[in-house]
Amino acid sequence: MALASYIPRCLPDPSTATSQPHIVVALHGTLGEPHVFRALADELAVRGVGLFAPFYGRRGTQLLDVCSAEIAALVMSLPEDTTRVDIVGHSYGGLVGLRTLAVPGVRERVHTLVGLGASWRGTDTGWRPKWLIRRVLGESFTQLDQHDTAPQIPEGVKVVSVTSDADRVVPAASSRLGRVVEVHGVAHNRLPQQTGAILSALGL
Repeated sequence: MALASYIPRCLPDPSTATSQPHIVVALHGTLGEPHVFRALADELAVRGVGLFAPFYGRRGTQLLDVCSAEIAALVMSLPEDTTRVDIVGHSYGGLVGLRTLAVPGVRERVHTLVGLGASWRGTDTGWRPKWLIRRVLGESFTQLDQHDTAPQIPEGVKVVSVTSDADRVVPAASSRLGRVVEVHGVAHNRLPQQTGAILSALGL
């Protein structure tokens, strides 16, 4: 288990999902926290949309398949009378959301997937040695460095990528998939606060 995954969660859960017919599942990135979606939760609540921001994958440090299985179980556990489910994923969270759609039954429930500086095609940090990165930061970091699979947009799901010309974490070549919405001068870690772009991507 990565040492960084032991960092305690210290910020409040922004989730607002109760019985709303429209739910957005928001996925933080590696070593992230759900609280990054606080502003989005407030904006969605005004529109009668619930937000579910899970603290998953030991802070998003676990392998992609482990994280996606956890999120798939969450999506499938939503009430049957939920009429629309969207996924918004920041950085690694976008890739987790995409992989989740490959789990049987999940794709049929999801309307739109929005990636915020999403690492659709991995990253290329060049960090060495791999064994130390894996031990300290987590398996997801080394997997992202090795992930070069061409992403496929699942049939029936809209995919929108919100990217920034100031993102120095995820390369532009990796963060573009589906319809692309570009914002300017926004650092990678600030993308979850771009509520206007996210709401537009969701058609709200």
